[in-house]
Amino acid sequence: MSFEVELKFRVNDFEIQNIRNIILSELKGKFIDKYRETDIYLSHPCRNFRETDEALRIRIYHNDNTIEITYKGPKISSDVKTRNEITIVINEQNVDKVIQFFEALGFKKVIEVHKEREVYNVENYTINIDHVKDLGYFIEIETMVNNKEVLDKAIDELKEFCKKLKLNDNRIEHKTYLELILEKLGLS
Repeated sequence: MSFEVELKFRVNDFEIQNIRNIILSELKGKFIDKYRETDIYLSHPCRNFRETDEALRIRIYHNDNTIEITYKGPKISSDVKTRNEITIVINEQNVDKVIQFFEALGFKKVIEVHKEREVYNVENYTINIDHVKDLGYFIEIETMVNNKEVLDKAIDELKEFCKKLKLNDNRIEHKTYLELILEKLGLS
């Protein structure tokens, strides 16, 4: 079982260049890729994902039209976004067919989230600089752990790493992009 350990911060466009410089110059990080993503969130026919704190997402990578289907379980930690995550990559490049598959099972499309993402790597951390349509800029720093017993240690190490990027705890964004967009649309 894999666990995603992640912190997300809302930032402005001025801060983005400073963070890129810290990643590449000070921390000797590596630029990995830049691409557009569309996340399509689905609701379950028999349970309310908002109440259970779960998510089912179809992600389209527009650079190569790869599709991922991801289930995100309830948050394990309230301090840092930590949850069980199961992802399946499929070769089907017809997202409409994938959505039809889920709709045939009773799932319903909730909303789409569009973003441009820059991906960097420093040590065992993935750093995403996201520009989310209608929301602005965010920095997500994440790592994966395979053992629930090391979650607390991974959380502490992640918080220390974020300090190197000059990101303070008081700027952590606890809501998902889905929650933020639903809130902005008055649908939360």
